[in-house]
Amino acid sequence: MLLLGSSETITGFEHLFEPMDHKQRLFRRRDMALAPRFDFQHGNYGNATTAPENGSQERQRKRENSVSRQTERYLLEQYAPSCVVVDSRFEAVYFVGDSGQYLQPPSGAPDNAILNMARHGLKNHLRQALDDAARTQQPVVREDVHVRTNGEYKIIRLRVRPMPRLAQ
Repeated sequence: MLLLGSSETITGFEHLFEPMDHKQRLFRRRDMALAPRFDFQHGNYGNATTAPENGSQERQRKRENSVSRQTERYLLEQYAPSCVVVDSRFEAVYFVGDSGQYLQPPSGAPDNAILNMARHGLKNHLRQALDDAARTQQPVVREDVHVRTNGEYKIIRLRVRPMPRLAQ
């Protein structure tokens, strides 16, 4: 059944519905033979040799993707240096690894401004490197940056690399 509001009509769909009560604007679906249904596969356009996945193939592909993501995450955590992705306002949008030696969230309301998180000794070098990388769109390296962590200074190499624009 189809109940229409005062501003609605079935114009163009008369072949699908028949009136039950014109005054109440109540219609019923007409019985009709259904046209054959076509299931189009998503993706792989132009590649007619690819067979559709069955349930076990799809589960296997998802499992491989999951294993791939887990492996990638593990390798990044174990072997890649700590890093932070920041946006054009220098606000943190993604963290990789343990950045606690270099960044510490400020007290109070949450704040993603990377410069407000920078530990003593890092803030000015980081600000200059971010500005230079944003301006030149080239990687910037600062050697021998002294960062205070747990009461001691640690000497680090600071690298800032511009990333290509990411889809929003």
